[in-house]
Amino acid sequence: MAITYRWNFDPLEVTYSSASLDNVVSIIHWQFYGTTEGTSSLGRAGSFQASNIGTVNTTSVASADFVAYGSLTEAIVEGWVTASLGDDRVAEISASVSKSIETQLNPPTGKVEGGVPW
Repeated sequence: MAITYRWNFDPLEVTYSSASLDNVVSIIHWQFYGTTEGTSSLGRAGSFQASNIGTVNTTSVASADFVAYGSLTEAIVEGWVTASLGDDRVAEISASVSKSIETQLNPPTGKVEGGVPW
C-alpha cells in the first residue's frame, strides 16, 4: 500500500505589526493528510484517507530572519512547522495517519453483510 502524504497550512494567523515588522505569522494551522487507492479486506474499492490537524505557535523572529508574508512559500512554512514539532512528533503524526488508513483497509471489527445468521 503506497500512501501519498501532504501538508496543508491554512489559515496562517498574523500579528499585524510587531517590532516594526508587518504581518508576522504567529499561529500556523496545519493539516497532515494521507491517501491511497486500493481495495479493503471487505471488498470495498476506492480512495482511503486519513488526516491529523494541529497548530504551531511561532516564536519571535529576528528582523534578519523575517520573511515577508507575500514571500512565504509552502516549503518555508513546512520547515517552520516540522522544526517546531520535531522529528519524533512528525513521525508519530505520519504513523497515526498510516495506521488509520490501514484500519480502513483491514478493519478489525464490523458488520457481517446480510445481517444476523438466522
